[in-house]
Amino acid sequence: MDSINALLEHPSPFGMDINEMRELRFKAVKGSFEHHYSNNKVYRKICEKYGVTPDDIGNNEDLLYMPLLASDFFKELSRAKDPNDIIKSASVPKEEIVTYFTTSGTTGRPSKYPYNRKSLGIINKSNAKIFYHMADFRQGDYILMLTPPPAESKTGLVQGMYQCLRELLKDDEQIEFGIKGGEVNFELMIDMVSSIEGRTRHLYGPPFVYNALADYMLQNDKKLELDKESKAITTGGWKKVEGEVKREQMYNKMKKTLGIDRKNIRDGLGLTDIMSVILECGYNHKHVPPWMHVSIRNTKDLTKEVELKKPGLIAFISPLIDSYPAFIITGDMGKKSYEDKCECDLNGPTIEYLRRASGMESRGCAIVLADALKAMRNV
Repeated sequence: MDSINALLEHPSPFGMDINEMRELRFKAVKGSFEHHYSNNKVYRKICEKYGVTPDDIGNNEDLLYMPLLASDFFKELSRAKDPNDIIKSASVPKEEIVTYFTTSGTTGRPSKYPYNRKSLGIINKSNAKIFYHMADFRQGDYILMLTPPPAESKTGLVQGMYQCLRELLKDDEQIEFGIKGGEVNFELMIDMVSSIEGRTRHLYGPPFVYNALADYMLQNDKKLELDKESKAITTGGWKKVEGEVKREQMYNKMKKTLGIDRKNIRDGLGLTDIMSVILECGYNHKHVPPWMHVSIRNTKDLTKEVELKKPGLIAFISPLIDSYPAFIITGDMGKKSYEDKCECDLNGPTIEYLRRASGMESRGCAIVLADALKAMRNV
């Protein structure tokens, strides 16, 4: 926890010295690995299959050998007939689990992730730091979420952001929701934002809602003038938009209707598997938080990384979650680069999402998934 706290409490976490960042992150990840190895019977069986123990993880390069869970593992557990299967995947006692967060289920089967109170507290704090340092969200600001309220959605996109904002803003009255009871009311959204005075106003939501809102405003000759510091955060995937309009076209519509500078429209790579987000700076570079390890793996051998700026399968390793091993190999292709100094003056790795992996590319994930499910049956 000392290394996690050092990362979270750093006055400029995205501007840390690279070597200091790597050292603290390694200590945090190794500590997390030791916790899950000792307390998670399923994960320990996977480690035993691959012959890896905490003693084998001695430096950053050794992180490649930490066994990963396929993102579909939790999806398979969530659809299992035995509800205790998800509990078996947890690294804390059943009585400590206070809630489950889910993916949106765009493929038909949402994934559920178990959380204890300690993990929730650290995750909320870390996400608040991301929006404070990357999007300049401040305690007195106002945010309209273009989503249902948390009482109507258990998705990470809604729950994670709401809890993050409560941690950052300290006042529920500064957070409003544009979709209620399943009804999308664009006039209500416009009125809510227009009525706010004396506070910087921000928007947050999935791209398809922004696109629909901009179209409505264009068709009805409506305009807003957001503040100079206002941010429009998009997250949740572009699948529903890109078939209709290109990203830059949508951004142009948003600038015209919302009165927001292009540099203040920021896309976030939402990561429900680890309840976090990788957020863009004003130059459209997605900056990996210093407490998160992101690795781009060779599709033919998941224990190897590809070269910087080369495509591979994205793996996320988060040491912030105690309740399950947040060591995830995804079915997504991406690439990573280390930059001494981004145009926005931040240090550290940036990541670019490319696309879903094809069947041939994701064969390694299928093997990882099969190993995890076999370990479940043997616990």
